[in-house]
This record gives sequence, C-alpha cells and structure tokens, in this order.
Amino acid sequence: MNHHPLLKRLDEIGQSLAHSGHALALLGLGSVGAELHRLDEYSDLDFFAIVEPGYKQRYIENLDWL
Repeated sequence: MNHHPLLKRLDEIGQSLAHSGHALALLGLGSVGAELHRLDEYSDLDFFAIVEPGYKQRYIENLDWL
C-alpha cells in the first residue's frame, strides 16, 4: 500500500467531493492516476473533478471542497 502524501491528499479530496452532494467522479492523472510507478518527490497532483450539470461554476469559484 502506498502512503505517499499526494495519494493521501487525493483521497481527502475524493472524500470531500463525495460529501458535497454534486460530484460524479474524481479522476487522478499522470503519476497519481494509472501511472503510479512515476510517483516521486517531484510529482504534483493532477486531477479532474466531474460534477453534476449546472454545478461546474460553483466548484471553480468556491474552493471549499479542496
């Protein structure tokens, strides 16, 4: 099991989105996605949050879910 801080943070973001009531999916990209073998001390956190129609602007303008 990988306990890298970025994966822990991605899990926290996923939990926050799950509790938001309007999130549909969280997609990790690159070294925090399907390419975990690339994860190192220089990695960043790339992801997409997919939300219900009509809620995109709320998630862009209000970052309380982060």
